[in-house]
Amino acid sequence: MRAVSRPVCGLFILLYLLLPPVVRANEAPLTLREAEQLALESDPLTRRYDALSAAYAEQAVADAQLPDPKISLGVQDIPASSPSFTQDDFTQLSVGVRQAIPPGATLKHRAAQTTALAEAETARAHEQTRRLLNSVRGSWFETYYQARAVDILRASHTLLSQLLQITRTQYSTGLTGAQDLLNAELELRQLKERITATEAAHDTARADLMRWLGQPHTPRTLAEEFSPLALPVERAVIEAHLDEHPLMAAEAAKVRASGSEVSMAREQYRPGWEVDVGYGARGGGRTDYISAGVTLELPIFADKRQDRRLAASEQQASAARYARDDQRRELLHRLESGYAAWTGLGKRLVAYDKEIVPQAAQNAELALKAYQNNSADFASVMRAQLTGQEVRLQALRVRVDHAKAQADLLYFAGEAS
Repeated sequence: MRAVSRPVCGLFILLYLLLPPVVRANEAPLTLREAEQLALESDPLTRRYDALSAAYAEQAVADAQLPDPKISLGVQDIPASSPSFTQDDFTQLSVGVRQAIPPGATLKHRAAQTTALAEAETARAHEQTRRLLNSVRGSWFETYYQARAVDILRASHTLLSQLLQITRTQYSTGLTGAQDLLNAELELRQLKERITATEAAHDTARADLMRWLGQPHTPRTLAEEFSPLALPVERAVIEAHLDEHPLMAAEAAKVRASGSEVSMAREQYRPGWEVDVGYGARGGGRTDYISAGVTLELPIFADKRQDRRLAASEQQASAARYARDDQRRELLHRLESGYAAWTGLGKRLVAYDKEIVPQAAQNAELALKAYQNNSADFASVMRAQLTGQEVRLQALRVRVDHAKAQADLLYFAGEAS
């Protein structure tokens, strides 16, 4: 019985090592490229920022215009005793137009401020596109990991189930001890629990991915192939163009907007104007008349108003510059950390592909041969196969984490996958 059972055991182990992951049927596979496209098409935040940018652009046109003129109509000096337009020489009909002119170049600076705010929203829209792609890629890769992990564990479960049956047969014939049987049963129970937990993690990751796609109720299985990303450019190149990042562009636009606010505050030291033009009509053949006048604001008490507004706007401009500098420092830190993570994971991935995974497979194969030649026990075969399972899971984890780190770097460079 023992001589027959060991080749059978070896057959199952070889099938486990050679068969590809389980292919789920009846589901249209979701590729990373399709996920990115669906996310971009259904993202509401990008549309929101675009709408805000368009609104500010329209407002900038209005802000550059003079205030609407005011028209006045009136009747003057009508006798109270006998209302008539012709009885008294002073009675007249008048019409006037008044146009206010803000101080200095206030309108120009106000329009420039609103235009800068429009540019900030445009930059935020571009940043949202980058951030969305990065989030979708991270979710896709995590879902891919959990799905492939389930495949590996299920294949391992099939193998361990067969090993358990063989062990039970050998135990019933006295060819193995109770310890081997208990170990096999315990490993199988633990593996079932791990499969349940991994399936739950997969469902959670897939739900997170579908959230980005705007399809929370239509979960889909991922494509079997691992989607590679474009290689990021060198770190020095990204750092040299860091000020072109949308987040930096948004902060720079805010700095320009605050600068326009300072300029408007300085213009308030100049007088505002109001121009009046009037026409008076008198009846009875009397002469009509035309009147014109100019009204000036006198900003002579500037210490409590103009000085305070200028000081406040300058402090706001300083705050905007500090925010810009802090944003650059944060981006630089994320860039350095991202490159360090990507480089380290790349080295680990090479080690798994060239050394660890082949060695684990060789170890499992040697353990199997030794078991078939009666020079190793059942526990050695079990340990070798479980080690191979863990190595495959770890290699998959490193591959996925390396892809996530690469996606982070592509977010900085603004490159597509």
